[in-house]
Amino acid sequence: FQMTLANAAIASLGSLRDPLAIVDVGDSAGSHIQYLKALHKERELQCTSVNIDPAAIRRIREKGLQAELAGAEEVGRRGIKADIFLSFEMLEHLESPIQFLRSLSTHASCGALVITVPYVEQSRVGLHHIRHRLRQFRSPETTHIFEFCPSDWRLLCMHAGWKVQKEQLYFQY
Repeated sequence: FQMTLANAAIASLGSLRDPLAIVDVGDSAGSHIQYLKALHKERELQCTSVNIDPAAIRRIREKGLQAELAGAEEVGRRGIKADIFLSFEMLEHLESPIQFLRSLSTHASCGALVITVPYVEQSRVGLHHIRHRLRQFRSPETTHIFEFCPSDWRLLCMHAGWKVQKEQLYFQY
């Protein structure tokens, strides 16, 4: 599903943009970048992964891929440039998803932003570890803060300056 969305974004930009810069924000392993490079051997893809976790950056670099240590909200302000920004299953982990979306829409120029988030029918605040009084350490990687329904994600994107061109639901089961 995610690769289909990324491939559609690449196709929408055409072959005139070569090299094509792709930045995967929140990438924890480099897998999406590896898939895209394998699927688009005819294109020159300049790919960068961005994550706030030094262990994730180390894993990605060990695969010979380019990676930047940065928080998602910093990407736009740091001048990280992309033709396509990817963000798969990451927005729900941010304390301020609007700040991230707005930072990209105001400070970065790109042809497409491809995001996926977990589907919920009704928006809610996650933070299950607090709700259930769990005492063990929770990292941002394992904590969903905001879980929004599709119509609320659409509103947040539009509020942050984006135009939603395509929206699609994916049901695993």
